[in-house]
Amino acid sequence: MNNIQKAHDLNEQVIQLLQDNKYSNMLTQSLTNVKYELERQLTNIEETKVEQQVTLNEKINNVADTQPIPLYRIEHMVTTGWEVVDDQLINNRALYTNLTKDLCNERLNALISEGYNPERLRIRREA
Repeated sequence: MNNIQKAHDLNEQVIQLLQDNKYSNMLTQSLTNVKYELERQLTNIEETKVEQQVTLNEKINNVADTQPIPLYRIEHMVTTGWEVVDDQLINNRALYTNLTKDLCNERLNALISEGYNPERLRIRREA
């Protein structure tokens, strides 16, 4: 977890602690502004990671003609069986398919930290 995420979480905790205070509106007004700024920065960090992945994918595609690089996807168990984790498209790129090994492990750990059950997640090599 990076420092921005920690600051966001702590800010949320302070806002929760102040809810019962009779001056909570005045006290939390600035904290709410901080909350939205931290969320904006977290979104920018994620978009930067996706852009870096796009650049890496372009490099992979250039090298793919000479040497195939294995790509992976992350799946989770649902009531109908194994399915790819619901892909969110950022800049028209999927977050959980066509991943390099390192990026796949990074995204898997992020899913686990978000609360996904690790026993219901798996990594599969793309065909």
